[in-house]
Amino acid sequence: MKAEDDLGRGLKSVEIFGTILGSMTGLGERPGLVEIAAASGLQPAQLRPYLTSLQRLGLLELDADAKGHAIGPLAARLGQCRLEMIGQSYGVLPLAQRIAAERDLLVALVFWAGQMPTVAKVIPSRSSLNLNLRPGTVYNVTGTATGRVFLALSDDPRVADRAEDEFEARTDVPGIGDVPERATLEAMISEIHETGYSFVQDAYFPGINGLAMPILDEGERLLCVMTIVGSRSGLPRRSVADLAEEISRDLRAARDEPAVFAELPAGIMEPAEEAASVPEDRRGVGSAEIAGRLLSAMALSPEPRKLKDVCSDAALVPAKAHGYLVSLRRTGLVEKVPGSPRYRLGPVAAELLLVRLHSYDAFESARKLIGELSGETGMMCFLSVWGTYGPVVVDIVRGREARHTDIHIGRSMPLARSATGLLFRAHISAELRGPAVLVERAAFPRLHDANPEDDLLDAQAKKIRAAGCATWEQRGPIRLRSLAAPIFDHNGEIWFAVTMTGELERVLADETHLRQQLLAAVARISADLGHAP
Repeated sequence: MKAEDDLGRGLKSVEIFGTILGSMTGLGERPGLVEIAAASGLQPAQLRPYLTSLQRLGLLELDADAKGHAIGPLAARLGQCRLEMIGQSYGVLPLAQRIAAERDLLVALVFWAGQMPTVAKVIPSRSSLNLNLRPGTVYNVTGTATGRVFLALSDDPRVADRAEDEFEARTDVPGIGDVPERATLEAMISEIHETGYSFVQDAYFPGINGLAMPILDEGERLLCVMTIVGSRSGLPRRSVADLAEEISRDLRAARDEPAVFAELPAGIMEPAEEAASVPEDRRGVGSAEIAGRLLSAMALSPEPRKLKDVCSDAALVPAKAHGYLVSLRRTGLVEKVPGSPRYRLGPVAAELLLVRLHSYDAFESARKLIGELSGETGMMCFLSVWGTYGPVVVDIVRGREARHTDIHIGRSMPLARSATGLLFRAHISAELRGPAVLVERAAFPRLHDANPEDDLLDAQAKKIRAAGCATWEQRGPIRLRSLAAPIFDHNGEIWFAVTMTGELERVLADETHLRQQLLAAVARISADLGHAP
């Protein structure tokens, strides 16, 4: 593999642009101008035009009080593209889904982000393990099987630095796991080198075991870690060696299989909208904005792209693009596929998304959203999440036009007889839905018996996914109509349902506008979480 310093001539301004973005992964929540400048090796006056361009592109954003900067929605989309590329190109995601389905084990894909291993995707088991593991969850390096795989196999110097900080209790952000003695850790690292995996028994909760497997690229460099969690009976120590060998064999086969890349038509990228918070006349850095256009073009597909196609979408002559790509590769935002002329987004892209998840409070943003929607429409708006046995209301704004209803915080919503339930039913797996259906049938047998047949519900779910939202009418003395739309994370999985409820005739008369308003609102938060439709 060609060393990054031997790539040829780049553009200094583009390398500064990449360095600024990369520095954001290690600065914590909403760093200010002075902090970013120091981390990037710049004077504040030098940094300002770069920040203007980064905001204009959507790679960074300034908070409402102008007190600090955060990683922006375009950076989240770049990260989502990188994660999807790793998951599909190396066979990781199909394998993880198969393990979860066939063995009833929870599987998480964990990447290095900023200063610690961070969960990027969770594929739950059918059995409830009562683990609060979700995208954005962080692990200790020394105190977990996952972290120790990074420590044993990663060549990133930040991993060893994090381990030393944990030993010296210098960590600002705690992760899952208890720090062992140094001698104990050294023995654990030696075992990983010998076996190729890390296993822990009764690690975080009694009766819960974990297996961490490295995912390597063509050059045997660590890309990420597949973490498998199960009960003591579902993931017993005696079966771990065989499972690890099976996983290693399947990963090698997927990695060694000749790559077949789909062709994506060139010239399909829409111009990026300028951020409203950046005045048009504020001076930026032209080359940085061109580099941002190249990154946007690469995010059009999770598959590696030809240079000519990327340049076509970025409105750039290929000969001129070489210097930009050299610098973007040096900063880890772009990499060349080994043995191929194609380019793909690099590891820093994934870090930007995951670090954003560390600090982005999706629940608070969703709560603010229902308040805004209720204020604008006068309707009752509420927020729901998927609980252990179905959708549960977690926040509610009654609105000026509220009618009598028994919806309240903590209320479970029926799966087939509410807009919220139909929405979740359309977007979650049958494995997750099954226990909720059984509980609902036992608790409300007459309500359940009145539900449509499964084939009709499945057809309705397909329409809901196509339309982007679900509807439900309540007739009789209280006449209501509800619209519910999903907030997705970067994996395309539903995190929240946002539901608007109002008087039947009023909603029907204005439904087209209300639907557009709702879909635009949830799309903004989904984009903030890295979701790309």
